[in-house]
Amino acid sequence: MNGCFQDFSLHNHSNFSDGESSVEDVVCAAVRSGVKYVGISDHLCLHPGKPGTMGQKDLEKYVQHVRKIGNQSNVHVLLGAEVDVPITDDEWKLCAELKQKYQFDYFIGSVHPFSCYEDKLAMKNKFDTDLPSLLKEHSVYWSQVYSLAQSDLFEILGHLDVYKVSGAQTEQYFIPEIANVLDVAKVNNKIVEVNTSGFYESLVGEQLPSNKIVSGCIQRGIPLILSSDSHNCKHVVRDFERGKNLVTKLCGAIATRYSCAQLKKIFNSYHAKLR
Repeated sequence: MNGCFQDFSLHNHSNFSDGESSVEDVVCAAVRSGVKYVGISDHLCLHPGKPGTMGQKDLEKYVQHVRKIGNQSNVHVLLGAEVDVPITDDEWKLCAELKQKYQFDYFIGSVHPFSCYEDKLAMKNKFDTDLPSLLKEHSVYWSQVYSLAQSDLFEILGHLDVYKVSGAQTEQYFIPEIANVLDVAKVNNKIVEVNTSGFYESLVGEQLPSNKIVSGCIQRGIPLILSSDSHNCKHVVRDFERGKNLVTKLCGAIATRYSCAQLKKIFNSYHAKLR
């Protein structure tokens, strides 16, 4: 890889949740790719039994294992988790306690509208035949994302506008809501990921979030981070060059330099080991 914007790969899943690869294999793949900061961010779910997630009972083993691999590696291995929202007030509190107890380096806050993944074609058909109902669902989505941007629990906002994986593009109906999310994200020092999995997972064939949202982040001075949302070690930096080129095209080369500097500043403020 070439370019400091690609030094970070923090949205990676291992076989502790729904990933196919071990933590060791993810880190080794990151080392081979030239990444300097690699994070493991398995799905943390407070509700036992949800498929593809890691519960509280798994945390001790997860934390110890990621830290062990980090101590053996010559790159910065960060301990993260992807936390699904919405959660109750009590769960917000519990997540904060777990984050402090285990000294997580970062949390990614994400909203996963299940219907997006359940039947992409049905969701696309709903866009064509029942737009009011779909807009109601997406309104709830942006409301939940707003709560992420408000919270001090999360450093990174994950795969914004993820519902478009179904091909249902409704961004034009939520311009004020999206602007409010980005304004609050700026105030609360959030990082927004440019998730390259959208190139493959989305019926739209576009990164998450959209070009307009990426541009809105840069206009507000919100740092961006490239993310592959990998579930296999082969994908730790999948299409990072494409993502970097997209951000550069939209916002200019200064955007990638700004984001890298800001990311290092943010993480350095949390952890002296990154200096």
